[in-house]
Amino acid sequence: MDQDDNHLLVGLLYLLIVIITLPIHLIVLMVFISDKTFRQRDAYKLMIHIGVADFIQLLFHVYTAFVTISLNNIDAVLEKVSGGTLNAVWIAHVLMCLLLALNRLDVVGRFDILRRKYSAHLYSRSSTFNHNQSLSPKPTMASETVKLASSDGKEFEVQKNDFQKANLLKTMMADLGFDEDALPEEAIPMPSVNADALETIVDWLRMHEEEEPRSEEDRQTHRFNRNVSKEDTELLDKQFPRSKLAAVINAAYYLEMPDLIDTLVKYTANNLEGKTAEEMSKWLEIPLKKDERKNAADDQGADEGESSEKRERTEGDN
Repeated sequence: MDQDDNHLLVGLLYLLIVIITLPIHLIVLMVFISDKTFRQRDAYKLMIHIGVADFIQLLFHVYTAFVTISLNNIDAVLEKVSGGTLNAVWIAHVLMCLLLALNRLDVVGRFDILRRKYSAHLYSRSSTFNHNQSLSPKPTMASETVKLASSDGKEFEVQKNDFQKANLLKTMMADLGFDEDALPEEAIPMPSVNADALETIVDWLRMHEEEEPRSEEDRQTHRFNRNVSKEDTELLDKQFPRSKLAAVINAAYYLEMPDLIDTLVKYTANNLEGKTAEEMSKWLEIPLKKDERKNAADDQGADEGESSEKRERTEGDN
C-alpha cells in the first residue's frame, strides 16, 4: 500500500474499533446502571463513570475517523469542540482510574490501619470526627456484642444479630474486615446519632430481636398496612418533645434500618391523619407562618361551609 494511503487504513481502523466496542460499552453500562447492587458499591460507581467517559470518547472518535480518512477538517468549530471534549474526558478518565485503583487497594487491605482509624469519619455524614474514638484493629474472639458510641460520648451495646436490621453496621463490619467470630473491642463512633436516639434504637432492636428482618418485597406488599404494634407505639410516644422523634428518624436513616423507618413513617402518618394544618403543626411542634395560618383558617372555613351545605341539602331532601 502506498504511504499516501496510510491515512485511509488508519481512519478505517478507527471506525472499525468504534463500531465493535461502542455496542459492548453500551451493554455493560446498561447492566451497571440498571442493577441496584452495582450502583450501591463505590467501585462500580467509578466503573460506571469510566464507562461513560469511554462512551463519549468513542462517539467523538467517529469524527476523528472521518477526518483521518478525508484528510480535511469537516468543520473548524466541530474540530475544536471535539478536541476539547476528548481532552477533558481523557483527564476525567485518568482521575477516575486513579480513584478506582485506590479503592481496590483499600479493599484488599493495603490501607487497613488507616481505614480502621478513620472509618467512622468515612461513614458519617458529619464533617467533624473525634480521633479519640477510633476503631481498634484488635478483634475479640468471644464477644457477642458491639459497642456503639453516640455523638455525646455515651456507649450502648448491640448484638451481632442486630447487624441484619442495620445495614450500615453490616456494611461497616464487612468493609473493616470483621466477621461474626471477630468483632471490634472498641466502641464504634456514631457521630450523627445522639444518646437519646441511640438508646431508642437499641430499645427497638431488643423489642424485635426474635424477628427476622423483612424483605423489600414484603414491605412493598404491605405498604398500605399502617398498623403499628402497641409496643412500638408506646416506645415512640415517649419521644417527646418531637425533636427527639426527629432525631430517631434521622438515626434510623443514618443506620439504614428499613424496618424501623417503615414503622416510623406509619406511626407519624397515623398521628397526622385527619388533622387540620394547625393540629398537625401543634403535633409536630412546628409553628405555622402567618400566611400558612391564614390559609389553614380559610381551608377550615371552606370545609365547614361545605359540610353545612351538605346538611342543608339533606334536611331539604327529607
